[in-house]
Amino acid sequence: MKQNNDATTDVLRAFGVVLLILGLIFTAAWWFNRADALAFKDGFVVEGTVEQIWEGDSPGVQIRFVDSNGRFQRSYLEATTADQRAAWSVGDSVVAIQMRDSPLRLRLAEDVEARRQDATGLILAVGLMLPGLLLVSRKRPFGSPANQQQMATRQQHLASGSLFLFAGLLLLVGFFAVLTDPDIHWLGKLIFGAFALLTGGGMTLSGIRSLWQAWRNR
Repeated sequence: MKQNNDATTDVLRAFGVVLLILGLIFTAAWWFNRADALAFKDGFVVEGTVEQIWEGDSPGVQIRFVDSNGRFQRSYLEATTADQRAAWSVGDSVVAIQMRDSPLRLRLAEDVEARRQDATGLILAVGLMLPGLLLVSRKRPFGSPANQQQMATRQQHLASGSLFLFAGLLLLVGFFAVLTDPDIHWLGKLIFGAFALLTGGGMTLSGIRSLWQAWRNR
């Protein structure tokens, strides 16, 4: 029994390391996105003229504008939507913001002002790293057979809870991403949204319940 418990502990520690790595990846992604948002908010406002609009695999919009040094520049607007591109014609005026310290990166001023600080990545990171730390710090089961069994049960709850919580949160993030994407047909939003909401919500609740059971079995 002791050998089985030792092997289970090693597997759970390895799983904990994977969770920590994933949590660090989400933390880094959240930090870089936040840094980009702040750099755009502190950027230089320019008035540009639409020179080219194209659709396809990589749709985009090129504008011509006068930069902060009084020179004419050409660059591409980032993250334009299909509705925005359909509303523009060549020669239309747009107001954009040059990113601080990276002036060739431009976004519409209205998009920069409307963009909120997205805490999704940070929430996912915390949801992954806390169970990961608990799993990595687990001791090997010791003591009486009853104590070993209790520790093994707690570790199983930690592992299953972490896995369900991670999968559930990913589905919920996908639900909100699809819900707010203007390029997805309403029927697709309804079908995938209902699946992601019900499945992701159920898995998230199951993960929280398993983690709570692991806490109670301390």
